[in-house]
Amino acid sequence: MRDRKSQQAFTLMEMMVVVSIMSLLISIMLPALSEGRRAARATQCRSNLHQQGIALIGYVDQSNFYPGAHTSSHNGPNSWIVWAPRIRQYIQDRNTDWFSCPDGPPHAKWEVKMGSGLPAKYGYRQDEVRLEWFTPFSYGYNNWGTRDFSIPQYGLGGLTEHPHWGELPGYRVIQPSNMIAMGDSQVDGVWDAFIDTDQPSEYPDFRHPGHTANIVYCDGHVDSMKFEEVLSPDWLRRWNVDFQFH
Repeated sequence: MRDRKSQQAFTLMEMMVVVSIMSLLISIMLPALSEGRRAARATQCRSNLHQQGIALIGYVDQSNFYPGAHTSSHNGPNSWIVWAPRIRQYIQDRNTDWFSCPDGPPHAKWEVKMGSGLPAKYGYRQDEVRLEWFTPFSYGYNNWGTRDFSIPQYGLGGLTEHPHWGELPGYRVIQPSNMIAMGDSQVDGVWDAFIDTDQPSEYPDFRHPGHTANIVYCDGHVDSMKFEEVLSPDWLRRWNVDFQFH
């Protein structure tokens, strides 16, 4: 009986071999699992931007204008972001989760807060706290195109209700399928809710696998794009309403 039991038990050497094989398998699988999670987050990000693109189309169809970027108090105490709350009205359940990239930092998530004492305006609810120019945000709006403060403006609208840089009429976008609307933005607490071409701090953030940024166009389709596809000279006209270089 003792001999039969000793033959059925694992020896110390056999246990070590099994543990070594399991460790090797785990070490092989972990990178694949990590890469799979990154791919899933990038897919969710594209879904978020697609929802924003659909909401943008709904807003333009209803108002005949693009929503504009922010109020005209530039860098002032009342410089409020308006594009996001305005198109939020056209997103299912007005859920702000669609405005938070899963690959962005947690503090950039749009958490709705009340207590501002302000009336409902610009898509904000009664008493809702406004998003300001320094609010961390993981998606940015193409407000200026390739030239800040140009007349006429080449982006989708800079300063709300401004005579030159206000909400852009929908007909001004010549090729919606080639016009960049929103995309992944760098989160540093300085104009995070916008993407731009003239300064590195406001370039899109290439944070997804393959060093890509997700970009949504005015027709609602989303592309995963590398730096050279978004910011090289050959691509810059996609930032402008007339699909021209400036």
